[in-house]
Amino acid sequence: MSSVIMKGYLKFILCILGISVFLTGWCKISSSDEGMDTRDNISVQDSDEDEDEDEAEMAGKNCLTSGCHGAGGEERFYLGGTIYTNSKGRRARAGATIQVVNPDGVKLLLKSDKYGNFYTEKKVKPPFDIIVSYHGREVKKPFSAPHGSCNAGGCHVVGAAGRVFISSIDLDLTGTVSEAANALEISYNSDIKAIFDKKCISCHMPGGPQGDVPLTTYAEVTDPSLVAPGSSNGLLLNKVNPQTGSMWQYLGNLSEYKKIKRWIVKFHAQETSSTGQFIANAHISLLENNKVKYSTITDGEGKFVLKKVKAGEYILKVSKEGYKTSIQPYQMKQVNVSPLEITMTKQ
Repeated sequence: MSSVIMKGYLKFILCILGISVFLTGWCKISSSDEGMDTRDNISVQDSDEDEDEDEAEMAGKNCLTSGCHGAGGEERFYLGGTIYTNSKGRRARAGATIQVVNPDGVKLLLKSDKYGNFYTEKKVKPPFDIIVSYHGREVKKPFSAPHGSCNAGGCHVVGAAGRVFISSIDLDLTGTVSEAANALEISYNSDIKAIFDKKCISCHMPGGPQGDVPLTTYAEVTDPSLVAPGSSNGLLLNKVNPQTGSMWQYLGNLSEYKKIKRWIVKFHAQETSSTGQFIANAHISLLENNKVKYSTITDGEGKFVLKKVKAGEYILKVSKEGYKTSIQPYQMKQVNVSPLEITMTKQ
């Protein structure tokens, strides 16, 4: 009986050992298989990286050549190029939107990839109007592109027109506002003084027959007892009136009388011409889609600054009470933004 038990016990031990050996071998095989799979994945990834590097090297190249994506190529592109962050093409601009419109009315919206490249296999005919936009900024090509290869020699390459780019650096728009030239404007210094010097001061001067009412200086001529700026009811105009004035005989010139009257009534008896004078507190606005995007007012010297204006097309509006409102289109550039010199005309 004990012999039978002993034999059964030995069989049990051998069975356990066999199972252990089997499991150990299976684990080794499984581990070896996983290593092969891992190596295969790395190999594929390395291959993808090589392809990405090839694509990166092609950024900025003319991809519409006959041996590549031109006529006869495997995948023909009808328009293609690369967008950068500056004109020197040192960094790609990913995620820019490229709007393309041709004379047939075909409109395409393309996106630049992580290398800044964009292209289309859709058959479209040049010339193309192209607008590039990025995060609220917009750059419009100033003239139609004659063909679809933006990176062709002589076009948007370094040393020629510069790379196609859209910057994320927003610049300030500065300028001045002044009064516009007015050929009909009348002032004491430029127009009226000569008349009084010729016709009046021989009597109306200190020591003269009418020295009690001197007319030799601006302050004397515009004394409140003689002139009411903006009104025709002052004593001076009454005295030189062609019909009723006692001093008309000394003036004796209708055009000069009209000039004196216009000077007092319309130009408020100003001493000097306002032409070229800077205008303070003028309102400056840039509108986009009829909404004000940027606004400010001019300082005491007529200067203004609009901070960090995004590139794009706007409507520039300048207004101030007493002047005609100026409204005109304005294209904000990405580089070389020149100060504006705005003139306004009195109403």
